[in-house]
Amino acid sequence: MKLQLTKLNEVDREDKDIDELVKFVKFVAKKLGIKGDMKITLVGKNSGDQGMSTGGFDVYNNQILAREYGRSLVDIMRSIAHELVHYKQKEAGKFKPGDNIPNIGGEIEDEANALCGQLVKMYVDEEDSRWLYTY
Repeated sequence: MKLQLTKLNEVDREDKDIDELVKFVKFVAKKLGIKGDMKITLVGKNSGDQGMSTGGFDVYNNQILAREYGRSLVDIMRSIAHELVHYKQKEAGKFKPGDNIPNIGGEIEDEANALCGQLVKMYVDEEDSRWLYTY
């Protein structure tokens, strides 16, 4: 697994935040058993709509987008974990590009919603990172 993390338009995060995100993504990828390479882009305040809420997964390019502006680090992690679950679902063949998947409810979305919170809590506990909740 190879990880590429980029920043788009005025992302102003400290290096320690970026380092923590990389560590978190590797943790989640290991927990989920993700095998493929990942592209994650942090989206800044002047990046337009990008067709997403707080995060999105481009199933055609295996790219995850996550809004970062005005959000706590743990909240960004939760969004990234949600999209990583979708990445794993695609990798496991639960859906393929072009499938009509509901944005609210349904097996695919509900699984991502449930697992992302669990993954953040596991990370905080296993990495002794409770400071993320007060950051």
